[in-house]
Amino acid sequence: MRLSPVPHAPRPVPLQGFTLIEVVLVSATLAILVTGAVPRLQQTAHRLRVEQAAYTMAQSLRLARAQAVLQSRPLTWRWDANTHQTRIESAAQGSDAELGRDGPPLSKNLSVQVTRQGVRAACDCLQMFPDGTSEATTLILQAEGLAYTITVDDTTGETRVTTGRPVSQGETERVSPS
Repeated sequence: MRLSPVPHAPRPVPLQGFTLIEVVLVSATLAILVTGAVPRLQQTAHRLRVEQAAYTMAQSLRLARAQAVLQSRPLTWRWDANTHQTRIESAAQGSDAELGRDGPPLSKNLSVQVTRQGVRAACDCLQMFPDGTSEATTLILQAEGLAYTITVDDTTGETRVTTGRPVSQGETERVSPS
């Protein structure tokens, strides 16, 4: 008598997937990481908005200088605190050829202080002359603890943006935390 081969019983297939405990632990870890990252991302986004406003304002100053040279006439760059916009206009009183170029509106929580030789300027404005020179002016932009300084050189009309507010005489420079 011949025995027929006995079929082998199928091997059990291991279950694939995650247990409930594994899913809960990974979810809790991700929640903790996201909770710590969100405030940092918000701070970075705020800093970038203020920085963009500073560079936008510096660019409008550069445009005013270029237009003054191109048109061979003095122009006035002006900050309007009510509309939070910059404006380039003719410096001549009663001029028929009004340039009237407005910049984009900037953040409403932005404060701008225009100074000349460390003293608050009588107007939030700056003269650009046809030879490329300008009034020596410093603009300080501040918003919720952040400050940027825009410096306009009087002999070259060059505009520079730096982080922080300018250091006054007799005061030591403060280094902002990174």
